[in-house]
This record gives sequence, structure tokens and C-alpha cells, in this order.
Amino acid sequence: MRDNLSDCVILSLVSRDSYKIMIRILHTADWHLGQTFFGYDRTGEHEVFLNWLAEEIRQKEIDALIIAGDVFDVSNPSAASQSMYYQFIYRVTVENPNLQIVIVAGNHDSAARLEAPLPLLQAMRTEVRGVVRKLEGGEIDYDHLIVELKNRKEEVELLCMAGPFFAPGGLSGRADGRQPVRGGSSRTIFAASAKAMEAKDSESVDSCHRSFAGYRIGDCRKRL
Repeated sequence: MRDNLSDCVILSLVSRDSYKIMIRILHTADWHLGQTFFGYDRTGEHEVFLNWLAEEIRQKEIDALIIAGDVFDVSNPSAASQSMYYQFIYRVTVENPNLQIVIVAGNHDSAARLEAPLPLLQAMRTEVRGVVRKLEGGEIDYDHLIVELKNRKEEVELLCMAGPFFAPGGLSGRADGRQPVRGGSSRTIFAASAKAMEAKDSESVDSCHRSFAGYRIGDCRKRL
């Protein structure tokens, strides 16, 4: 489904040997909960969308839901918008006991705010990556951006490189989002994370929130 509210794509990772589906991934982004469009409140539209999405997850037996940024329309969302967001996560994880959720922050989100309830969300099999963290030596913690996705046998099926939005001029390295990581860029982050995933010798999928220029997808000759 593609519309002006969100982008949703369902991916199925298939075993080359048996051609059996090992894991189903639903990738979506840009919900912009709480948005008003020229004074028009879109709450009703968002409610319809989330109900539709919950049914898609149940009917398609989705194993992993990826939300690639801009969950909210503003960095300081209303209580009603946050309630809608948390009620959705609770609903789909209760209705689908094997579902895993991976969320990354977009440029409209507050990275620190999105990550704040992580310990509670992890109890609902939900991982959030909003802030690019640093290790004690000042290096970026690339492993933190890698999330394991498991199949229904609780086996790690592939790794998800969850890349939040990287603001121009520096990357945040603290949980409070105040300390920039100088000399970093989204390109170097993704390159280093790719090497980290290669070292783990596993299938992988990348998810990020950013604009692209001059890139090509696979054999596609058209630039993005």
C-alpha cells in the first residue's frame, strides 16, 4: 500500500534450498501521527490506517514490523498521539505473540523521546533506535544499531541494521542527544555497520530514514 500517509512493503525471506518462507517482514514509515494538514486534523485517518495495519499483520502472519522513522509529525507529540502509538504496539504484540517490532527515529521525531521507554517496549518485543551511541573510547557503537530478527523457532534469521535519521553537522552520541559525534556521516555509519554485520556471517536487511541522491537499487538504471 502506498499513499500520502505511509509506505508499507511486505518482504518474505525465502530459503534458497527449500523455497520455504522463513520470516515475513512488513516495512513501513512516515506515519506522522498527530499531523494536521492545513488545519485539518488527521486523527481519524491515522486510526483507520493503524486498524488496517494491525489486520494486515494478523492476516499475513507478519514476523517483524519495521517502522523507518517519522512516527510522529512533531518532536513533542501530544498525549493523544502518543497514546495512539503505544496502544497500537500493545495491541499488535498481544494479538501476534511472535511479532517483533523495530523502530528508528526520523527527522520529525525526537530521538531521545522515542528511545526513552525502551525498557518497557522491549518487554513487548520492540526495539527502538533513535540516538547513535558511543562507546567509552568515543567510537560509535555500531553493534547497537544491529537488531536480531528471529523466526518462529526463536532462531536468529537475519540482522536488521536500524539506522535513525542523521542530522547534518554531527551525530548524537549521548542518550540525551546533546553531544555530537564529529566526523561522522550516514555513509560511514552504514559502511561500518555493514562490516559489523558481515563479521557476524548472517543475512541482513537495512532500514533507515534519510533522503538518497545518486544511488541505484540493484540492477535499476534509474538514479534516486
